[in-house]
Amino acid sequence: MEDVLSITALRAPAYAQHALVRWLDEDGEFVAQRVRDYQQLRDETVERINRSGILQVTAPRGTAYMLPRLMDGERSDQDIALRLARKAEVMINPGYQFGERGAGHFRICFAQDERVWGGALDPIIEALS
Repeated sequence: MEDVLSITALRAPAYAQHALVRWLDEDGEFVAQRVRDYQQLRDETVERINRSGILQVTAPRGTAYMLPRLMDGERSDQDIALRLARKAEVMINPGYQFGERGAGHFRICFAQDERVWGGALDPIIEALS
């Protein structure tokens, strides 16, 4: 089921990318503003995570996802996912789903409504503390 979900919902298929090129060209200013907005949201998210003292993340380039790492190294990716679902009421992808380099990490998407996302980080950090 994880493979089906990743193919159908988590990636932009090639045909969709080709269809969107014209839309992106026509709405260049709108897209540029959204890119600036997401860059600011990305930077704020990276700063908040790294300031937590328990998580560490590198700023992603060209994506709305990031892979924070729990610095204590004592919990598995699956343990982190289950804890966040129970304690913070958020669903994340365990890092192992993204290959060996993802182990010890979890994936979050910061491309959220800015008013909602700011409040979502605190429960994540608290649940892992």
